Amino acid sequence: MDVYTDGACINNGMPGAKGGMGVWSDDLKIQISAPWLEEDVLPTNQRCEMMAVAIALAATESVEDEIRILSDSEYVVKGLNEWVPRWKNRGWTTAKGTEVKNKWLWETLDGLRAQRSVTFEHVRGHVGIHGNEQADALAVMAAEGLNS
Repeated sequence: MDVYTDGACINNGMPGAKGGMGVWSDDLKIQISAPWLEEDVLPTNQRCEMMAVAIALAATESVEDEIRILSDSEYVVKGLNEWVPRWKNRGWTTAKGTEVKNKWLWETLDGLRAQRSVTFEHVRGHVGIHGNEQADALAVMAAEGLNS
């Protein structure tokens, strides 16, 4: 079962930034457009990409089939497939000994994927992949406040 995710951020990382997340799956008939609601944490593009994956994992929690999450964020896909296991082994620190950025989101994602049959794959963004384009549109709508 394929699930596409995307994040969008207007005024990325700046005061007044607005973020949105999009989750789309034709296989599971999912269309989610959600604005960034974490009041104490400024939205960034990377955080919105990560939160979109968290929303997808939560939305598919009861699905017993294998889930394939497709994201145009290399940061998220590499993070989940390569970096998280190493960070966990080092107590959530980088190879340089500093604390992992967005640790709370990485821990959330790691917890949501635990005990599940889920894979994470990178897809190129903005090249006409239907599911990715749909997730992107949902994320942009949420960031622009058009999803209500």
